[in-house]
Amino acid sequence: MFEAFIVTTSSEGLSALGSREQRNFELITDTVRDHLGEDHAALFGEPVATEHGDRYDWYAPVQGRPRKLPDLPGDEADALRTRLDTLSADIAALADRLSSDGSADGQRLGEALHNALRVPGDEYIYAVGEGDSARPVLVNWAWVGDEHRSERGALTGRDTRRTAAASAAAATAAGAAAATAARTDTATATDTGAGTREKRPFAFLPWLLGLGWLALAGMLAAIVWLLIAPCAVNGPAWLSFCPAAAAEAPVLRAETAALEDQIDQLERRIAIADRACQPPPPEPRVIQEAAPQADFSERLERAGAALGDLNFSLAWDGGSDVDLAVTCPSGQTVAFNQRNACNGHLDVDSNVATIRPEPIENVFFNGPQPGQYTIRITLFTKRQLTPVPFEVLIRDASGSRVESGTLETERQSWTMTYTYTGTP
Repeated sequence: MFEAFIVTTSSEGLSALGSREQRNFELITDTVRDHLGEDHAALFGEPVATEHGDRYDWYAPVQGRPRKLPDLPGDEADALRTRLDTLSADIAALADRLSSDGSADGQRLGEALHNALRVPGDEYIYAVGEGDSARPVLVNWAWVGDEHRSERGALTGRDTRRTAAASAAAATAAGAAAATAARTDTATATDTGAGTREKRPFAFLPWLLGLGWLALAGMLAAIVWLLIAPCAVNGPAWLSFCPAAAAEAPVLRAETAALEDQIDQLERRIAIADRACQPPPPEPRVIQEAAPQADFSERLERAGAALGDLNFSLAWDGGSDVDLAVTCPSGQTVAFNQRNACNGHLDVDSNVATIRPEPIENVFFNGPQPGQYTIRITLFTKRQLTPVPFEVLIRDASGSRVESGTLETERQSWTMTYTYTGTP
């Protein structure tokens, strides 16, 4: 497939949407291509991380000169927006259908497609090509600018008017207690003087009454203090046990928001470091042979696979579910979810629910269109610990050939093209 360089961008000042798995280029484009065709899948530019992982080189799947949407003349910009709106509406409708199927995978895939249609701004929309043939291509898709994040709450101050009123109330209570103490002291002194003149029984009772009034005044002052402390009056730590709830909630929300922002930044740095430290994936091992192996043909016969003018067959061993998809020159795709298209038919599909001892898949064409066919092999479900080697048999009237490769992780794909020149 042809790829044209568009631009190099940075993730600085941007926030990613969804998980890293949901932003996988192969997941997005394969899903769109299988359901809507190559024209819709070409809307998304392919990101390639640079050496240090902090920048991305973006490539378009079509040939042409890339230009930013804001730099286009008015007529060309309107035409490109119209085409972009049409493609985006189809992909958004597909995302809604996948999200509504009731499965968790469908909901995650639908969310990933909706996120992929979002870019930080018009400067991330490119026109590749000239005039009416220009095609829209998105870069930095599934990213938005940091300014689009929700605003965080701020700390709230205390109410100074309520504090002043509470302080005045405390001062009033203290004054009343002091006046009561003064009256008690005067009465005590009078009683004591009388005692010097005449000794009376139970002369200590006035002292007890004075101490009782003092104790009562102290208890009342403590009760008043405890009642008004939640209204912003500060005191010793053992008294100020009831904080104001109204001022605490915004503080907690602000702290939570700050922690969430820090987590987002750390996840982004980890993702960049992870991409930078990973070695490049090994290229699939391709072996060509002059003729198909005998056991390949025998396995096709035992599975009841049909033979047409043009045939693509897939064979592997084990219980994993490996899918074969063939895209015709017209852009239609024959796969498990669309078994008949462009005179092609998928008649054998293995290891979906029932495990075959000799798994095989077969796509045959009667009256095929001349042109370039794209063969895509995808490890849909891995049910073994080791990598999954496979072989692809291509047969037409001019002869046959066998290609081979290896898949290691789920949803990993292997792709090749084959040019069919027609019946000799």
